[in-house]
Amino acid sequence: LPGVQKTRHSVNVVGMRRGAGYNEKRNFGKFFNQHRRVRDLGHFAGSLAFRLTGRGYQPIWQGFFFRPFDKMPLHSFNTVPLQRRKFLVHFETSLPRLGSDSFWVRHLKSTMAKRLAGPSCVGILALSETARNIFQADYGQKWPQYLSEVEQKLHVLHPPQPAMVSSELLQNKFVSIECIQLCFVGRDFARKGGIELLEALSSCRETLPDWHLTIVSQLNLQDYATQLSGELLEKSRLRVAQYLSEMKSHITLIDSLPHERVMDLMKGMHVGLLPTWADSYGYSCLEFQAAGCPVISTDIRALPEINNADCGWVIEVPKQAHGVDAALETLAERRVFSKRLEQELATCLAGILEPGSSRDATLQSKAQAALERIKSQHDPVAHGEQLAKFVDALEA
Repeated sequence: LPGVQKTRHSVNVVGMRRGAGYNEKRNFGKFFNQHRRVRDLGHFAGSLAFRLTGRGYQPIWQGFFFRPFDKMPLHSFNTVPLQRRKFLVHFETSLPRLGSDSFWVRHLKSTMAKRLAGPSCVGILALSETARNIFQADYGQKWPQYLSEVEQKLHVLHPPQPAMVSSELLQNKFVSIECIQLCFVGRDFARKGGIELLEALSSCRETLPDWHLTIVSQLNLQDYATQLSGELLEKSRLRVAQYLSEMKSHITLIDSLPHERVMDLMKGMHVGLLPTWADSYGYSCLEFQAAGCPVISTDIRALPEINNADCGWVIEVPKQAHGVDAALETLAERRVFSKRLEQELATCLAGILEPGSSRDATLQSKAQAALERIKSQHDPVAHGEQLAKFVDALEA
């Protein structure tokens, strides 16, 4: 994280799994000097599975940690150790998280559930209130006998995010806007709502021409949410190609950029876009807001906790019975979701793109509110101080 200084605390050495990814770096890997990256059985098995299948996400191997040769405390994300060692775990949805539900996996989950309730676990940190609620409901249903012990360790710690612009810069950015700069960032183009975004912009490009969209994406159309395959996948590819061609004067497509370059790009934008079908949190929403860029998002999972009508725009989408995730179980539900998202995006964008002094003032007000909520609710220094209490407890 830019602007975050590493700090030292009383803990001598804390283990973090070798090959830990963006979630670890985003939530704790940048804060403490004493983290040592270590290998375990899950790391080796996950690496082998990736070579054999090409799939980067391996929930079974990433969900547990087994390194019987030492008792080094563990700091992890979505990962629970099988053997007794002190540990602190962050999570985005629920725990234990192993994917399948075969006989031996159920046995592993039971072992891990006991670890979460036992004295070796010093903290269970949810990324959001939504994640905490999902965890409590899921854990309480499966292991009610341990729930009271687990709830004592359960806390919400939203990810840190440093502000990337000043209030003075925002005042200049939103004065007499001639062309609204929109920005979409996300490798999984379909899952993040990219197809519906292009359809919505296509419907209003003739009447509202003063906009430009920058897309940073590999335009991946295959994912677990939209479930595009076969004929639907091919049709979607053709539609995306057609939209990009028809609106080429309005769109800049960038395949990929280093993370720092993406952050610099966001600073020059007026509106960020995350009309996502499925996301456990939505880090890019925080990054847009930190760049003084209000966001259009859907209202799934944690997004209502970090985006609202004061600092952005929130699109209500059809949801499952529990009211958290989008209703995407059947093809019919996915079609309803897609159509609703396209229509709501078109309405929202039409209001934003309509020229006038009141529009510019509204954008600036939302941008300022977005920046202020980042400063007050995601301050890296305050986050580090909260996190340090749990990390120090690993060696208490």
